[in-house]
Amino acid sequence: MDHYNATGVTKSGEIKISRPVGAILVKASQGFAAFTTEKIKVYIEKASGNNVIIANNIPLGEFLALSAHGLSMIVEKAGSTSAMCVIANGAIELGENEHIKIELEGLKALVTYQVNSVEFPVFAQRTFKFDRKTLNTDETARKFEVTGYDLLHISGVDAVEQMDITYENGRINKLLNAEILALAEFEDPAFLVKDGLIDQHPVSSVVFPLDMVRSLDIQKSNAKAVNLTLLSK
Repeated sequence: MDHYNATGVTKSGEIKISRPVGAILVKASQGFAAFTTEKIKVYIEKASGNNVIIANNIPLGEFLALSAHGLSMIVEKAGSTSAMCVIANGAIELGENEHIKIELEGLKALVTYQVNSVEFPVFAQRTFKFDRKTLNTDETARKFEVTGYDLLHISGVDAVEQMDITYENGRINKLLNAEILALAEFEDPAFLVKDGLIDQHPVSSVVFPLDMVRSLDIQKSNAKAVNLTLLSK
């Protein structure tokens, strides 16, 4: 179902979905690399007032990359981008006076943005959750606890010199920058299909699996910040 289609705005306002859906289809009249300012908020408005936050001001490009990873592909064709973004492991069941709400901001006035919803045949047992963490410009290392998360998007990965991964069994793997990039490509080689051809990950970002990972110790140069967006399914 089509819920939003607009050009010439920088904020979408509130997009309300009243049907039990499990994914949203996001389209924009720009290439994937051009998602630089856009952010998305997704939450379930509950009748009790205890709203369920799925994504709170997450960069839209990172939201697309994580929610499509391993489930669908980001498709760029003739300068426009579309992606089916899964937000639960089934259709989100809604009670009376309950809705799924989406807000977009940081939109570009010359770009057309469209949001559709996709219904699933069975109800969800759990919803997805996106969180964000930052290794600041003046920091050169920090340890992040990531138990319970399934995927990691690293923005600014070109500044990462080494990442030490501690697994649930206590094993520690040390990856240099080239190895991080290679493993990300190995896990999802068809990250982006551009005009019918498989394209590479953007140079400055990767999506990285967190299966059985307990913590990440990231070491970087102090030239730029490194932003982490985490997805729990």
